[in-house]
Amino acid sequence: MISNIKKMLLLTLIVNLSVGIAYSAGIKGPNTIQNLHYGEVLFNYFQRDYFTSITHLMAFQQLNRVANHKPDDELLLGGIQLAYGMHNEAGKRFARILEENEDDAIKNRAYYYLAKISYQRGYLNVAENYINKVKGAVHEDIFSDVKMLKSQIYLDTGDAGKAISSLDNWRAPKDYRSYVLHNLGIAHIRNGNLEEGVTQLKKASRQKIRNDSLLNLRDKSNLVAGLTLLDNDPKLARDYLENVSLNGIYSDISLLTMGWTYSEQGEYEKALTPWLELKNRRLTTTPVQEGLLAIAYGYSQLGLNGRAVKSYEDALTAYQLEDANLSESIESIKQGKLIDALISKADDSSSFGWFWNLKSIPSIPESRYLSELMANHQFHESVKNFRDIIFLQQNLRAWLENIGVYNTMLQARKERYDANTPMADKAIKQSQLDRFKLRYQQYTDELKIAEESGDPILLANDDEATQLNRIQRLQKKLQILKANNYEGVDKLAARVDMLSGILVWKIHTDYAARLWSLKSELNKLSDAIEGLSKTEASVKNVRQVAHVGFDGFDYRIAELKKRIENLLPRLQIAHEKQGKLLEQLAVRELEEQKNIMKTYRAQARLALSQAYDRATVQVSSEEEVVE
Repeated sequence: MISNIKKMLLLTLIVNLSVGIAYSAGIKGPNTIQNLHYGEVLFNYFQRDYFTSITHLMAFQQLNRVANHKPDDELLLGGIQLAYGMHNEAGKRFARILEENEDDAIKNRAYYYLAKISYQRGYLNVAENYINKVKGAVHEDIFSDVKMLKSQIYLDTGDAGKAISSLDNWRAPKDYRSYVLHNLGIAHIRNGNLEEGVTQLKKASRQKIRNDSLLNLRDKSNLVAGLTLLDNDPKLARDYLENVSLNGIYSDISLLTMGWTYSEQGEYEKALTPWLELKNRRLTTTPVQEGLLAIAYGYSQLGLNGRAVKSYEDALTAYQLEDANLSESIESIKQGKLIDALISKADDSSSFGWFWNLKSIPSIPESRYLSELMANHQFHESVKNFRDIIFLQQNLRAWLENIGVYNTMLQARKERYDANTPMADKAIKQSQLDRFKLRYQQYTDELKIAEESGDPILLANDDEATQLNRIQRLQKKLQILKANNYEGVDKLAARVDMLSGILVWKIHTDYAARLWSLKSELNKLSDAIEGLSKTEASVKNVRQVAHVGFDGFDYRIAELKKRIENLLPRLQIAHEKQGKLLEQLAVRELEEQKNIMKTYRAQARLALSQAYDRATVQVSSEEEVVE
């Protein structure tokens, strides 16, 4: 049977794993987006298309198109680099932000990300130093993240008291409430207050389930509560363990622990029920492996020595088979089959390795250990990095192919330019801009004379001017007739004078309006001439510098091609190194499993020998009774 020491070791393991809960720490960006380019970057970021987001942001920064979003753009870039695993670059960027800014909210955001970087890399003391520098104003979009990270750091550094004080009496948002209660429970347990720890874990397990992560967290809270109560109150421990999902990721360890709760009370027959359920599960997890020994132990405690012997023999057979499977898997990994399978079965819809998913389980020996391997943080990180390298290789190869397209586009533009140049030259040559400028000056001079003289007649239109001329000619003729004493000429002259007066009165009345209208039209004409002048100047300038621009693009395209060609071999080296690292991590993990299997085989052999002895003694006793 599994010793109490073994149980306590597993309890410690589970508690330590329990504190490593997930929490959000994403970049929210500013409340107001003042620039469409920055909005595009944020959109790609929130779509988890980090590669597009980071490339576009860096391009926009170089082109000075997001200058009105400083230092938010730098914080965002650092956050993206952090999400992409570029810890060194992100750390340098945040450190530079701290040097260049004095605003508390900005500095606190930078300190938070530096703490997060350090925590993710395992530098707990450094992380604690940075997180303790977060003081004063903290923007609401990271406030909860800061508190959660602070509690996480305190728990991992062994300061459960500070973890409690950082979370206690905090009205956390609903998205954080389950995690806060869970961490509080763990903190109290690690601080020696088991009762309060279980109380907080109970609260965590009763929070509303909104997604799979919270469902797993609920199972984890119930499991840790059950393990905590195992020795002191096995019956109460079962109440929590019964709430762990049978198909969840913690079901194996929960079933094993459930059997312990009965075993602690001497109810071995009931203990066998969950242990026998474990026997039907894959032998790749520690609880299932332990369960085989537990079954045999249960039978021995019930005095069923024959069944105990058979169970130990079954356990030995299973361990030997599993050891052979592990050896086969290790050899397959060394041949590179695991790496090929992981990549071939990966979901390519995501550009970022952290969010990779397997479309199906690879049909290779080591696939049965894949879930356990992926539970290893270092291995999972390595898989992510490996996929990121492949993604970058694919992008660089695509860009290298597209370089030829850019050359074709450039050549097409050159040809189009050469074809349109004669027409542009002809248009410039035939331009009537000078004639328009001359006419404008004439009109301006005439209007100035009319305005300075104050004579409204100078602003008469063509029709009015024609009528005035006719009236004046009539008046001259009437004067001649009057000098010759023609009869009725006085009446006729009076009528002509009346018509002249009406016409002159109308011209005087419209003078002000006509003066304003003409000035307005001249202003429009001036604007039109100015626009035409600029257009002509622009055409001439383009005509002069176009070829220089084309030549520059030729150089830039050639340089980009050279850079891509230089990067591809370097990425290939990184690809090979990361693949080897993955293989080494996988082999190391499976070799550790082999060592565990060796230990279990030794335990099973010893227990089997003892069971044989008990069975022999039992038979001898029965024979003596018969005699």
